[in-house]
Amino acid sequence: MEKQVIAAKWACPILLLLVLPCGSCRKSTRPTTRPAGRASGAAPAATKPLNSTSDDLIYEQVPVGDGFPGYRNVARQAPLPRIGKQLSTVSGVSITRVELASEAATRMSSNTEGAISWYGADYSRVKAKTVTLLGLLVRLSPDPDLRTLDDAPLPGDFYEVEISGEDREDLWWQLVSSLEKDFAIEAFDSAFEQETWVLRKSGSPLNLIRSASASKYGSIQSAGASLEFRNTSMAELAKELEYRLGWIVLDETTLDQRYDFSMIADLDDGQSWIRGLGRVGLEVVELQRTVDFIHFEKAKKPSP
Repeated sequence: MEKQVIAAKWACPILLLLVLPCGSCRKSTRPTTRPAGRASGAAPAATKPLNSTSDDLIYEQVPVGDGFPGYRNVARQAPLPRIGKQLSTVSGVSITRVELASEAATRMSSNTEGAISWYGADYSRVKAKTVTLLGLLVRLSPDPDLRTLDDAPLPGDFYEVEISGEDREDLWWQLVSSLEKDFAIEAFDSAFEQETWVLRKSGSPLNLIRSASASKYGSIQSAGASLEFRNTSMAELAKELEYRLGWIVLDETTLDQRYDFSMIADLDDGQSWIRGLGRVGLEVVELQRTVDFIHFEKAKKPSP
């Protein structure tokens, strides 16, 4: 898989800007499925493929939250709203752009995606400070197994956002409703045929020990030149690889338990992970796969 690297790494996780290789894509002609009573515009009549080499399709990974990282098109820019202006006209949603006090705060927010506080037994209210809109969409996503793709683009910089709804999923829909109404942006299900990294068994003996822990979460610890994985699922391993490689990683190991294992690798170097996994009985290869996204685009004006 050939990629032209536009920018190098930053603080962990690794960030890459990629011009993507030629290929084909397909886009859903229906909007993202919504709860009853929520409306959405029609899908655009034509789209450009995710993996086009066009100069206006340059993507970067935006690693945020507990879900998969988001991806945004950095070749397109949206005008920045005025600082302090209320940007949402949707009931229960408040969005204002904020000015960060210092360059250090800007660097911190770009890496941590700000602070998010939840309220209510069903997470029916959220207050977020110094977040990007794409980052908040990823954090609120009702399906953490879907990647978020910003091709609109969403306005950049940092915002304070407060949303009230019925539950966490409804908060996401409320935010999407505001983006559609106030920013003329539409959300769709999209699926693209794309060169991706695939995590799979290598054919060598597996050096994995089934975890005895009852926890639903795994952990990674750096121990000198080694990484120690405890109670880790293959889906979690693929997600960690995706952050460090800067591009999509799919889990095709068919291993559905949680495992303890170790490998020789640098915590922040994705390529060293690929080498280290070979000794565990796993491999990461480049293959063509269909990848599903929640896709944001600028709304198309209706034909006269």
